Amino acid sequence: MELTSVSQFENESADDVQQPMPKRISALAIWSLVLGIIGLPFLFCACPLPSMAAVVLGVIAWFIIPRHPELKGRVLGFIGAALGLLSCLLFVGGIYWGATRVLIPFFEIPSTVMRAVQDRDVETFRDCFAPPAAMVDTDVIEQFMSAVNERYGSFQSATFDQNGVPAQPQKPGPKQNYPWIFKFTKGSVKARVLIQFERPDTYELEIRVLSIELIDQEHGNLVFPPAGDVKE
Repeated sequence: MELTSVSQFENESADDVQQPMPKRISALAIWSLVLGIIGLPFLFCACPLPSMAAVVLGVIAWFIIPRHPELKGRVLGFIGAALGLLSCLLFVGGIYWGATRVLIPFFEIPSTVMRAVQDRDVETFRDCFAPPAAMVDTDVIEQFMSAVNERYGSFQSATFDQNGVPAQPQKPGPKQNYPWIFKFTKGSVKARVLIQFERPDTYELEIRVLSIELIDQEHGNLVFPPAGDVKE
């Protein structure tokens, strides 16, 4: 009986030794998945930091887990890194879209208008404006061009006037008035440019000018389109 008990005890002990240790999920993989999930809503706050952290932690977990037999969760780390990478790509794509569709046209259109004035290019000038200003008679456009060229000379550059921004921000809307400084060969002139950001009929994004006013206290302001010449 004693020999049998000792033999059974030795067998049970050997079985206990041979049993593999239970694996635990890597904390890096868990955090990568968590940050990858919450990173998507954070994109609406223009904050890609959780998504970037998810990619880093997921990659680290992917390479560390195989070196530690007691760890598991490589797939979780991969999913977290993939979600984080997707969020980062969406963030970069959103920045590119905003730059090409909004920021670049916004900063370029005043210069395009004034270059068209200098070159007396009526078609380009008209294309920069939204209705009803775009439908003003050609002779009215040419009169505005002549007045600007004769008074200020050749156009050189347009700069957004940070100092001219009102302390109280404008109410959000499809059209906004912005201060600019136009530089000519005969000097610099402050201006107000009313810009439309979307078509009122389709609500499609479109950067167009509604009106432009060159502020000149000495000779009088030049405004396009002039009051009374706008065709509705």
